[in-house]
Amino acid sequence: MSNLIVIPARAGSKGIKNKNIVTIGSKPLITWTMESCADIDENYEVIVSSDMDEVKKIAKNFKINCDYIRPTSVSKDDTSMYDTVIDLINWYEDIHQNTVEKIILLQPTNPLRLREDVKRIIKTLDAGCESCFTIVPAIQSPYELIQLEEKKWSFLRKGEKVNRRQDYKGDFWFLDGSIYGCTKKFLFKNKSFVNEKVSLPIKCSKISSWDIDTPFDLVIAECMLSFLKNTEKFDTLSNQN
Repeated sequence: MSNLIVIPARAGSKGIKNKNIVTIGSKPLITWTMESCADIDENYEVIVSSDMDEVKKIAKNFKINCDYIRPTSVSKDDTSMYDTVIDLINWYEDIHQNTVEKIILLQPTNPLRLREDVKRIIKTLDAGCESCFTIVPAIQSPYELIQLEEKKWSFLRKGEKVNRRQDYKGDFWFLDGSIYGCTKKFLFKNKSFVNEKVSLPIKCSKISSWDIDTPFDLVIAECMLSFLKNTEKFDTLSNQN
């Protein structure tokens, strides 16, 4: 049986050219994710799913498996993450003649992810959990969100009238997409990493979930790193490997 930590990093990003290797904090974006998981657990093999030579070169520096060549069929804009991971699993099992049991998915666009959070997902899966994912405190309350239609609008969530955010009765969290973990059996059955009735949410800090999708996100991440330089958190991020 094998357990995989998968880092998907295809070429062709729209918002930022060559996003996965754009420089942030003096190193390529994907380097931060590799540092958060390289040699993290002897029972989990880190593997990159990419069609970029630059990404594979960085992976080799961390001795991360980059033998899988991501085919064009699962490198399109509309390719689902499920199809991407399933293709890699099938390749891995065929090449190594070994069955994959558990999969952890790390998006390469979360540079502030903590190594400790990855360990928590591993621990949760090893304890018998079928599926888990990270969540962070929601920035906006659902009671303050509206849905726009052609000539009208409506509140996304109704029924509670309060004047202060701290008075809301609900405990609202955001599924940040930084880390997913599940068994292969769960993934094949649900065709997704998450099932509302089964999956277990794992609470993480808001900063560690920051996702890079636009140039503005890069600017904010750089500001966060500058701020964190004076804290123990920066030492944790900078020396994760």
